[in-house]
Amino acid sequence: MKKWTKRIAITLGALIVLLVAAVILIPILFKDKIEAAVKETVNENINATVDWGDWDITLLRNFPNLTVDIAEVKVANRAPFEGTELANIGSLTATIDIMSLFGDKIGIKRLGLVKPRIHVKVLKDGRANWDIALADTTATEEAPADTAASKFNVQLSEYWIEDGRLIYDDASLAFVMELNGLDHKGSGDFTQDLFVLSTSTHADTVNVVFDGVKYLRNAKADITADLDMDMPNMKFTFKPSEATINQLVLGVEGWLAMPTDDIDMDISWNAKKSDLGTLLSLVPAEFATDLTGVKMSGKAGFSGTVKGTYNETTMPGFSLVVDVDNGRFQYPDLPAAVEDIFVDLKINSPGGEVAGCFEAVRVMREAAARAGKPLVAYADEMALSGGYALACAASTILLPPLGQLGSVGAMSVLRDRTKMNEEIGLKVVVVRSGTRKAEGHPDIAITQEMIDREQVVIDRMGRTFADVVSAARGVSTEKVLAHEADVLWGPDAVAARLADDVCTFTECLARAAALGMKTTAARAAAATRKTMDDFAKRALGLLNTDNPDEALGRLSAWKDSHERLPAVSAELATLRTAAAATTEAQREAKAKADRKRAVSTNSSSTNSCG
Repeated sequence: MKKWTKRIAITLGALIVLLVAAVILIPILFKDKIEAAVKETVNENINATVDWGDWDITLLRNFPNLTVDIAEVKVANRAPFEGTELANIGSLTATIDIMSLFGDKIGIKRLGLVKPRIHVKVLKDGRANWDIALADTTATEEAPADTAASKFNVQLSEYWIEDGRLIYDDASLAFVMELNGLDHKGSGDFTQDLFVLSTSTHADTVNVVFDGVKYLRNAKADITADLDMDMPNMKFTFKPSEATINQLVLGVEGWLAMPTDDIDMDISWNAKKSDLGTLLSLVPAEFATDLTGVKMSGKAGFSGTVKGTYNETTMPGFSLVVDVDNGRFQYPDLPAAVEDIFVDLKINSPGGEVAGCFEAVRVMREAAARAGKPLVAYADEMALSGGYALACAASTILLPPLGQLGSVGAMSVLRDRTKMNEEIGLKVVVVRSGTRKAEGHPDIAITQEMIDREQVVIDRMGRTFADVVSAARGVSTEKVLAHEADVLWGPDAVAARLADDVCTFTECLARAAALGMKTTAARAAAATRKTMDDFAKRALGLLNTDNPDEALGRLSAWKDSHERLPAVSAELATLRTAAAATTEAQREAKAKADRKRAVSTNSSSTNSCG
């Protein structure tokens, strides 16, 4: 028995040694043949060209796990995306449980991408460059899905991205996002239908452009999020998570689901800091690389929600609240501070089609007029169409030398997929109560009459837009329309009077501060004039007249009387002195006469007695 046991042990040991040797030596001995066969197979089955550089498979680094390293992995798109690389990965590293290769579930311990450059591109018609699978022309009928098991056959525990770059360019949404210096880590049990995915993300710079408006530029971002993953229902729920954009720290909660082609969502956020610097930190980094030198004060709040369904015809509802109370800031190189900043912005859009742009312009202009504050718009390189309409709410519009303004016009897109429905055997019936109801629905054939009616509506909207620009810029509606919705650059926009001047953003802030001080001085002068007017009205009342000339005459007479008063007083004093002297002289004369009379009487009495 011991003999057989020894032989079995020796045999098993030899098999293990041979297996390990095969794993190590086969990639070395047959590397070129294996690589060529794999490349040929891959490139024949996808609509892209895949290539890679040096690669290595080893057990020595993470024994007993298998480590695969592949350098310079490239996926180059073919038509209609020629010239675009879907992926250019510096190196790809995977750690695999070697025993799982002999089972029905491949266990990937770790999967990492170092310096990946990912460029995702979507055309206006919805075609995406990540859809590189070739259509199966041999399949005649789609096999029914196996719903008995929904778990992945790949067990992934941890993945990571180091120093990546991601570009998402979606022409169908007019949306572009670029992440640079991207580091991301995620871990979870992907073999389960329900599990928690823990993630952390950092990006050195984030740029976001939507419909020609730059919402983020060179912003720094950090996101820490744990998500409850419901894979059967494709629903992902955010546990209390945190997203930091520059200095703005947001708490995020809610969920996002993609059970069908629609995207359902209910997400809310709220700023965790209340100082003004959190909002000012969103100023593009090239204009405010260091906010520590900026003097600022005041309270600020920022919160919002996104709730509803997103698809080709529907936008989710959203709400936005921005509060700034007694804000103030001053850049070190500006001569004065921007003070008395009060913002009470509350937006509640229940979803559906975009509307209310021109009404928003009117409300903003009236609010600025009531507040007596100058409103300055700076086109941070682009303010087109609706973006320029909102800029027209300002009394002053500025832009950089290469900034773009205009696109004053309206457009509508009619889609007709009835022929496509017919080709794929799909019958769609739109039930409606009127012949013009649901015109423009993609499942209703487009007629020339529909196009003509839509053109009338679009022309009316375009003229309304031109009227708004005309009122704001002092240019005739016809001259605005004559641009044919063209995009004007820098000095050309100023020459066309669609903007006031070309300057940098720092100069824009200086001008805004100067306008603020000028407005404050004007308000003070107006207050002084009002005070003087009130005084004049009271003076007229005291003079018992409403005639300013008569009032001035009376005031002049009073003034002359007042100036003669000292002389009159002196004359009166002299008269009083003379009168007193005369009275005294008369009194003495009378007394003397009385004495003389008394003496005479006494003399007469004496003579009679004698």
